[in-house]
Amino acid sequence: MATLTEHTERKVVYFSTCAISQERIYSKSPYLQHKRMMEAYVKQHPTYLIIRLPNLVGGTGNPENLVNLLARKVRQHEVIDIWKNSIRNILDVEDAVQITNQLVEKDIFNKVIKVASTVNYRIEEIVSEISVFYGAKPRTNVITKPPDFEIYPSEIVRDIIGELGLNMDKLYFRRILEKYFNNQRNIPVTKREPDQVNEEK
Repeated sequence: MATLTEHTERKVVYFSTCAISQERIYSKSPYLQHKRMMEAYVKQHPTYLIIRLPNLVGGTGNPENLVNLLARKVRQHEVIDIWKNSIRNILDVEDAVQITNQLVEKDIFNKVIKVASTVNYRIEEIVSEISVFYGAKPRTNVITKPPDFEIYPSEIVRDIIGELGLNMDKLYFRRILEKYFNNQRNIPVTKREPDQVNEEK
């Protein structure tokens, strides 16, 4: 904390989360409370940029990353709890880096910017796409939850996406899977019984 206040001549870029905008659903989350506190602190710096990110996908081994977690459960034929009405915005981490670099180069500071893809997916679509990718039948357990809100990038980010020629259509997530998970396709999928739970609570 002291470092930030001691170096006021520097520019600060802080990575936060788009989930902050869904406070009604996640208001009790310690993680989001921490993010809100950090955003407020960073805003005290003379030159700051707060980047709010959605669900990132990249070459990370983090097992709790959303797509890593779902891919593992599909491959191991574990039951996946699917929140009905849940929506997720998926972004390639390399695209996030490119967009952030452009924001810094364009000298966009003292703003809170949503760096997200231009397409949202229902969680059922994400699980289905992963299952088709691996050629596996998912075991799902549908749970009713309050509806999520779709996440869209800030206007300046939309412009940058166009300038960079990033193709964020409905096949964007499929291309991300092919990019980061293709090496797992030849590994046999673990099969367990029963094949389908698919109960709604």
